[in-house]
Amino acid sequence: MNGRMLLLAILAFSVGTARARAAEPGKLPEPNGHPPVTEIRVPELEAPVAHVAEHEKAVESGFYGTAEYLLMRPRQRGLTYALVDPVDDLTPQGRLRSVRNDLRSGLSVGLGYRFEKSGWDVAFLYTTIHSRGGDQVNAPAGGVLYPQMTRPGLTDSAQVAIADSRINYNVYDLEFGKLIHNDEHTQIRLFTGIRVASIDQTVSAGYNGGLADAAFAESSSNFNGAGPMLGAEMRWKMFHNLSMFGKAQGGLIYGRTRSSLVETNNGGATLYSDVNEVFRPVVPMVGLAIGGTYTYRGLSFSAGYQVVNWFGLIQRVTLIDDFSEGRAIEQTEDLSLEGVFFRLGFQF
Repeated sequence: MNGRMLLLAILAFSVGTARARAAEPGKLPEPNGHPPVTEIRVPELEAPVAHVAEHEKAVESGFYGTAEYLLMRPRQRGLTYALVDPVDDLTPQGRLRSVRNDLRSGLSVGLGYRFEKSGWDVAFLYTTIHSRGGDQVNAPAGGVLYPQMTRPGLTDSAQVAIADSRINYNVYDLEFGKLIHNDEHTQIRLFTGIRVASIDQTVSAGYNGGLADAAFAESSSNFNGAGPMLGAEMRWKMFHNLSMFGKAQGGLIYGRTRSSLVETNNGGATLYSDVNEVFRPVVPMVGLAIGGTYTYRGLSFSAGYQVVNWFGLIQRVTLIDDFSEGRAIEQTEDLSLEGVFFRLGFQF
């Protein structure tokens, strides 16, 4: 009887020990009597999950805005207004004189909203630049000026020429963008939208002396249109608050161009031409920008260089024949704008 009681006590002790081992953390009991298997945890494999979660929280939803100062110079051909001939011998020679657009200030402002978690945003931007340029030339001693903006066979010579160029550039963009985190150092924003443009360009010249008696000529090209655009901006994080970026965009803008040509002489008393044309082109445009950004909490400061080119934007009418006085041709010219920008951004 005592031996039976001792055997039961030993069996109960063994069962209790096995249950205690099964309750120990990190160990799994084996049913076949094999030694318990210890669970192995590798901390390094769990770290990226927490890192990704922290990275996603960096994009906050809400309103944001930008204010950008532009210092741009418009460039184009077709601004020639006189041929400076050193010898008045009825043999044209010398150098063509053109007016140049000045480096002028502009402004670009934007307001947008970024949606939570999805990375999508919608923004409205407005850009305006107003530039003009002027030039003047006198005929050299014993020489002559050949006007380039007047009808052939009428005001064909002058002693003094003054030219002026003006550009009014207004662009409105409605953008829809998607921010993609490539890794902890690289972000890509893809965007598309609609661009509305109103761009007016005018060049005029005044001539006096020779066959010119306070003669005046003016050629203008006024474009209004809208169309789709798309682009991408890539940002590389260099240091804690400093990053570099590059941006490219393009579009096809369909619109209406009104061109006109007016010429007078004798102080405006004699009208030599008054011609206009309406044309509906599709104007391709491309834009490139590079720069750097410094961010601090909800503020950012960016600076860089950008260039925009509008292909065939400017349409001109020119009278070319002194025998058939109504013979006209159409001329197409590009408009480019290039310069630096300084941008202040803020998150509401």
